[in-house]
Amino acid sequence: LELSDVLKSALETNIDLRTSAIDIAITEKQVTAALGAYDVFLLAGVTASKSVTPQRGSAFAFAIGQQQLQGNLGFERKIESGGTVNVTLNASRVSTIQPINFANAAAGTRLLNTFLVSPSLTFTHPLLRNAGVRVNRADIDRARIARTQMEANELNVAQTAVHDIIL
Repeated sequence: LELSDVLKSALETNIDLRTSAIDIAITEKQVTAALGAYDVFLLAGVTASKSVTPQRGSAFAFAIGQQQLQGNLGFERKIESGGTVNVTLNASRVSTIQPINFANAAAGTRLLNTFLVSPSLTFTHPLLRNAGVRVNRADIDRARIARTQMEANELNVAQTAVHDIIL
């Protein structure tokens, strides 16, 4: 029986070493979760509306209804110093329903369309509260320190197991 075989079987049967390996895997996932705060988020939305106001009596009608369709698509990301960057593209179409004859809405209607496309870039940042890279990366740093401690603990348990096997 060689020393490497003895060490291998000790590592397979030692519960402390198994749990420390699981603890390391957990702390690595905590680091990944802390870094997830800085992921890019996709933002999107669509709205539609329609309103109709019929002509009453002999009143003049310049618009008897409106149809509106809006949509937006954008991206948002928190930055390490505490702010947020947002890039969005908004698009909308407004169709105004107008009578051909403003004195007689029953004579027929036509649509007047208005299109609007507006890109926007927004940067927000706090002046004092939660500002700074050290404050905002504290969760990441804590998770990395915990991982390092778990790795050191695993080495200590492994050294103890080898010491007990040899002596």
